[in-house]
Amino acid sequence: MVKYLSRFRCSVCNFIYDGDKENKEFSKVLDSWTCPVCGAPKSAFVSEGVSKGNENISTNVAEKIIEQLVSFGVKHVFGIPGDSNLPFVNAIRENDDIDFILTRHE
Repeated sequence: MVKYLSRFRCSVCNFIYDGDKENKEFSKVLDSWTCPVCGAPKSAFVSEGVSKGNENISTNVAEKIIEQLVSFGVKHVFGIPGDSNLPFVNAIRENDDIDFILTRHE
C-alpha cells in the first residue's frame, strides 16, 4: 500500500528523500540527520511534493556540466575530490568520454 508521503530533494546533490520508501515523513527525521550522499544538513532539503510512482530526477547539474565539457571536446579533468565536488566527480566517473585525473598536494 502506497502512503504518498512527501519527497524532499537535497539542494546540494539532488538526493531524494522519499517518505514512502523510508516509511517515515521527513518532518519526523531528526534535525541532526544529514544527506547520506553528500552530508548536507536537513535544512538543505527542499520539498518536491508527493511521490508520483516511478517519477524521479534523471540528471543533476554536475551531469549536465560534464555533458557540455564532453561536447566541447574536453577529455581530462584534473583535481582533488572533496565534499563540495563529489557530484561532479561522480558524473565524470559515470561518463565514458571523459577522465578524472587525481592531483596530489604535498
